[in-house]
Amino acid sequence: MLFDPGCSNCGCPSPGDGTPCIDCPIPDSDLTLTYTNSIQGSRSIPLPRYVPGVWTSACFNQITFTLSCFNGALGAVLNQYSGGSCPTGFATPCSTSGVSPGLSLTAKSCDPLMLEFKPTSCPALSSLGYTKFVVTK
Repeated sequence: MLFDPGCSNCGCPSPGDGTPCIDCPIPDSDLTLTYTNSIQGSRSIPLPRYVPGVWTSACFNQITFTLSCFNGALGAVLNQYSGGSCPTGFATPCSTSGVSPGLSLTAKSCDPLMLEFKPTSCPALSSLGYTKFVVTK
């Protein structure tokens, strides 16, 4: 592509637009994760930006949540630690793809950002009462 001095961004995201993902830019800043648990109720926790394109929670109830976006593809992984302590023990993953699918993106909004994931086939999480995980700005 040739340089065009009249083109302000030539189709590239402008600084501050966030990480392009699915059809929504995800802010390059810390996010919030809200989980719903049929036993314990709902709670919101920080979902800090770890590196560009990756947001990872601290341990909560022996679980970690990671949201990622690479090459426009959105991914999410919940790791439930049953052996040892979180995050160094044995993890049972539940993700939107890969070897342990079972987490589904069930709703989304770009403005304001909202990504809702449900554990559709994650027995370890379902048995603990988790019904949904929502990421917001």
